Amino acid sequence: VIGVAQVVPPTKWLAAAGFGAVLPILVAALVVRRLWPTLGMFRIPVIVYVLAIVAMVVGAYAARTELAHGTMLAVGATLFFASDLAVARDRFLVRDFSNKLYGLPAYYLGQLLIAWAIR
Repeated sequence: VIGVAQVVPPTKWLAAAGFGAVLPILVAALVVRRLWPTLGMFRIPVIVYVLAIVAMVVGAYAARTELAHGTMLAVGATLFFASDLAVARDRFLVRDFSNKLYGLPAYYLGQLLIAWAIR
């Protein structure tokens, strides 16, 4: 997030990201709403974390045209976001192998793409 802020000022992220900003914000809001009754003492930490992850995705989409590998960064951030959805589902809703089945590959591929994009 801090690195992307050096490329595109955060005040311009929403405009620069366009639809790339709408979807993660909407998904995050729906997920927090769904998780809310199960969060208990984790409510504040989860909200802070969700804000950070959404900022990462929106920032990555905002920087996609400003960086040589910006699209790779945006896809990596999106996959990382998706992997966190699997973690949240597993932790707060349903413990199931399917969460790991898509969550772990999304996490590792997302991390790899982010690393490649910022090289």
